[in-house]
This record gives sequence, C-alpha cells and structure tokens, in this order.
Amino acid sequence: MVKHYEPADTGIDVSYGFHFGPHHFVKPSFDLHTHGFMEMVLVLGGQGTHLTSYGDYQIQAGDVFVIYGDTAHGFAESAGMDIVNFMFTESYLEETSRWLRQLPGYHSLFYLEPVYRHRHEARNRLRLSASELKRVKRIVERLDQENSARDPGYRAALTGQWVQLLTFLCRSFSNIDSVPFSPLADTLAYIEEHFAEDLSLDALADRAHYSKNQFIRVFKQHYNMTPNKYVNQVRIDHAKDLLLHSDKNMTEIALDSGFGDSNYFSRMFKQCENMSPMQFRKDRLLEF
Repeated sequence: MVKHYEPADTGIDVSYGFHFGPHHFVKPSFDLHTHGFMEMVLVLGGQGTHLTSYGDYQIQAGDVFVIYGDTAHGFAESAGMDIVNFMFTESYLEETSRWLRQLPGYHSLFYLEPVYRHRHEARNRLRLSASELKRVKRIVERLDQENSARDPGYRAALTGQWVQLLTFLCRSFSNIDSVPFSPLADTLAYIEEHFAEDLSLDALADRAHYSKNQFIRVFKQHYNMTPNKYVNQVRIDHAKDLLLHSDKNMTEIALDSGFGDSNYFSRMFKQCENMSPMQFRKDRLLEF
C-alpha cells in the first residue's frame, strides 16, 4: 500500500507553507508514497534510483527535480546518498516566486520537466555542475542554520534564502537550451514579461517553434488551458496587484494590464474572479 503524507506529517507549518530537511540514506530504500504538497529534491551527494509510478531512473549528485503530490515516488539502491527535500504548498511557491516567472527555467523546473518526465524522458531534468552544486550547498547550509537556530525573524530569513536558491536554480535551467521544452519555457517567460503588449497567438506559437494548432494542443497538455486564457490570467494577476497597491482608476489599470478598454477588462476579471474589479478592491482593502 502506498503511504500518503499530509503537511502536518512532515513538519510543514500550514500557516507558513514551507519545510525542508537534509536526509542521509542509511537504508537503501524509501517506499513509494504520495503527499498533499509539492516537493523539490536536490541530490547533494552519492547516487541512487528514483522510484516513480511511471518508471524508475538513476539519480546522482547535482540532480534537481520537482514532485507533485499525487505522484507516487520513493528511492532504492540509495545507501550513502545525501539529499535535501524542500516541501511546500503551491500557494507558498506562488507567493515567493512571482518575479521568477520571467525566467524560462522557472517554467522548466516546476511545470514542464515534471510533465515530460511522466513520458519517460527523465534525462531532461536539471543537473547542476560541480561548481553550481557547491554554491547551492552554501545556501542549503544557511537555510539549515536559520532553521536550527530559529531566532526571531527566522521565517523571513528562510524565505529569503529559499528565493535565493530558486533564483539560482531557475537561472541555471534557463541556460540549458538543449531540452525539448526550452522554446515553450522561453515563450511562457516572454508572456510573463510582455503581458501588457499585443500578444498574438501566431507570434507566440512561432516563438515556441510550433504551428498554431500544435501550440494550442501542447499548451493544453501542460497547463489545462488555452494560451489566450493563460495570457489573460497573467494580466488579471497584474491587475489585482494594481487594484490593491495603487490608486489608479479602472481605465488606467486596464491599459497597464494589457486590456484594450475598461469594459473588456471588467468582463474578463469577473470571469476569472467571480466579482468585479471594484468589488475586489473594496473587499480586499476592507480585510486590511
């Protein structure tokens, strides 16, 4: 029977959404399990076999990969292997990685590579060089120090080190253009940075090296939505920030967020959030 772990079983503080722990394998195996959170595994040393519900593959020092909670996984032939598990809720990832979405490596690490891995293409995962791994180990050491001491403000320090680690990993993955999903990752990063511009489907498909129909099909496979819906969601997210953190009117926010006019903006916002932009601003400000 595959065991399932919830955040409370691993030390994740639900109010915070993040936990990590270095692990040295004394026993050669760790049984298949699932969990109610996301996990990022960083292999610090040694080697072993990563067991998954869709196939097994070898891992070694420098490998970095993300596991979704509903994916059963474990380890075998791993005695002597050192890893560090980063366990976090999806909301914590979204809150701490907003600006990283402009890096192709962010989309590769957290969304594209896990999907390709399910198709038995584990060779496309991120593998750090010896020098890159050395830098990452220093960040992990600082994380461990903060987590052990738990001095006042340690959560802020942990979050800062976590963002530093993610930035380094996403930049490293962004520099790899030999994996099959690199053009798509680049296109997603381009959308995140240029959402306020006119983004035609033909131009985005061309950037991703697909025909328009192929681009729509592949995009749906990875994100369960059309490219146009994704673009609109990015624009809505930006608009929500402006609604909460600026005194701009609806027309200004609509234009700054890439919508042609305030009426269209209001329609799209209501479709996504089930309320008008004005109601969103009013409700959220009242919470504060």
